[in-house]
Amino acid sequence: MVDNASTDETREHLCALDGKDSRLHMIYNDQNLGFTVGCNMALRLAKNEFLVLLNPDAVPRAGWLEGIQAHFREDDIAAEGPTSNYADGLQFVPFHLPDFKSRPSFGELPAILKSLYAGQSLESKMLIGFCVMLRRSVLEQEGYLDEELFLGADDLELSWRLRQKGYRLLVARDVFVEHEGQVSFRRLPSEEKQRYLDDSTRILISKLEQHYGKGQVPSSIELFGTTILPFPEGYHEI
Repeated sequence: MVDNASTDETREHLCALDGKDSRLHMIYNDQNLGFTVGCNMALRLAKNEFLVLLNPDAVPRAGWLEGIQAHFREDDIAAEGPTSNYADGLQFVPFHLPDFKSRPSFGELPAILKSLYAGQSLESKMLIGFCVMLRRSVLEQEGYLDEELFLGADDLELSWRLRQKGYRLLVARDVFVEHEGQVSFRRLPSEEKQRYLDDSTRILISKLEQHYGKGQVPSSIELFGTTILPFPEGYHEI
């Protein structure tokens, strides 16, 4: 568990757990090194083949972990994610419930999706980082989260990079994880958070321009299957 110089009660909470379970290893950073650096520190220390990034505002229910892992049937599958109420693209749960006239509760959705789509998945151009399972061997070979991106756009960059390397990304249609959204970094001052997000977006677009050529970057729809990447105003999308 990596504490990235928390300013709330997180560090005290972790210190109370320290030494009580041999599976827990605590790392206390003296400064906020950024979301991607903090995640990578934990990912590199993990020992299992399948690793999960899970935001603190995600609410998984029984069977979610095994449900996602069950879809890793081929070696070219690098990452998978669940459906959710607060997500984009193919992970948005209403996409999988087109005929429902009533609105099931979040507690009912896991059983409903499992009954409709047991064992089924969809290939996606992007996986949202609020809950994503990754294959450790792929990360070791292709690189972890891009540490130039202090906060934001890391899931877009990783999705794009893994697909460029020939790997597949899957959405597990039979798994639902509730996501409150916009909570993980609520304690950051809004201006500071927006600055980090804008900087990460600019860095990602610059990397895409290096790959495709300036002015030749495909649209967000073509890259990620959604308009999630906010191109700068006036940017020419092909």
